[in-house]
Amino acid sequence: MGGIKAKTRCHIVQRLTPSVLQTKALSIGYKNGGKTPKVIADQLNLQLNAGEFVCLVGPNGVGKSTLLRSVTGLQPKLDGEILMSGQRLETYHPRELAGQVSVVLTSPISVGAMRVDELTAMGRFPFTGLFDRMTDHDWEVVRETLRVVGVEKLSNRYIHTLSDGERQKVMIARALAQEPRLLVLDEPTAYLDLPGRVVVMNLLHDLASGHDKAVLTSTHDLDLALRHADRIWLMDDAGQIIQDAPEDLVLNGSFAQTFNRAGVRFDPLSGTFETQNSGSKSVFLEGVGPEVVWTRRALHRAGFAVDEEWIPGSPRVCVMPQNDIITWQVEFEGQTKTFTTIYDLLQILPK
Repeated sequence: MGGIKAKTRCHIVQRLTPSVLQTKALSIGYKNGGKTPKVIADQLNLQLNAGEFVCLVGPNGVGKSTLLRSVTGLQPKLDGEILMSGQRLETYHPRELAGQVSVVLTSPISVGAMRVDELTAMGRFPFTGLFDRMTDHDWEVVRETLRVVGVEKLSNRYIHTLSDGERQKVMIARALAQEPRLLVLDEPTAYLDLPGRVVVMNLLHDLASGHDKAVLTSTHDLDLALRHADRIWLMDDAGQIIQDAPEDLVLNGSFAQTFNRAGVRFDPLSGTFETQNSGSKSVFLEGVGPEVVWTRRALHRAGFAVDEEWIPGSPRVCVMPQNDIITWQVEFEGQTKTFTTIYDLLQILPK
C-alpha cells in the first residue's frame, strides 16, 4: 500500500496507490421495463484511488447523477463491471457495502427535532448491530468525525437551527462516521453561497489528502473544481468521460471544447468563462495591479475588446495609482479626462 515505483529512464515517479473504485466497460442508463434500455453512457473505464479528490463535471443533463447512483449501487448498471476495493459491487452485503462507500445526496433530508451529534451518529449503522446500540467507541468516532469536519462546537445544536453551510458539513460528518473508503457527493455546494462553497471544497480535498479517503463529487462549480480537484472526470454530451488533471484538460483544450457555448468562451489564461465581444468597439488599456484586471472585466462586460496595442482613433485608458488613490485617465478624440470610479469611466466611453 502506497509503494513507489520509479521509471529511471524518464525520471518519472509513479505512486502505486490502491484503487478504491474501478469500472470496466461500464454502461449506465435506464432499463425502461421490457423496452430497449436507454443508454446514457457506455464503455466507461474509470479509476479512483485512495487519497484522491475527483470532481465529476459536465454540461447539464449528460448523466452525472446517473453515474454516481450507478457506481454506488443506488441504481442498476446496464452492463460492465463496477469494482469496489477490487470486489464486484453486486457481491457485497448491504452492511458490508456501507463500510466501503458513503453517499451525500443533493436533496436535503427531513430530520425533525434532531441534534447534530444524533444525526452524525446515524452514520454508525453498519457497526451498531440489530438494536442500534451505540457503544463508547461509536460515540468517540462521532466526536472525532465532528472535529475533523470542523463542527464539534455544534454538537448539541438542533439541525433546523443551522445555516445551509453548517448543515452540509454535518451531512458530510454523518457520511464519514460510516468510516468508508469512498465518499461520494452529488452537488454538495448546490445551496451554498460562494464562501460556503469554497469551505466545502477545501474540506473535501483535505479529507482525501489528509485522511486517505477517496472522494468523488459532481459539481457545477467549474472554477472550484479546477482549483481543488486532483483529477477531473470530464463528461461530455455524448456520455464520454476524459479523466485527467485539471491543468492537463485546460492545456489540451478538452475543457474549452466541452463547455464553450455561443457567445461564451473559456479563457485558458484566467481559468474563467468570458462573454465574447460581437461588436467592433475596442479600447487600449494600460497599467498593472488588480485594478487593471477588474477594469478589463468591466470593459468586456460593456462590449469592448481590449487591445494589446493602441489603435489610432480608439480610446486609451490608463489606470493610475497615486498616493493610495486610484484614478482612470481616458484619452479620446483629443481630450483627456480623469475618473475615480470604473462606473464613471464606462459612462464616457462611446456606446
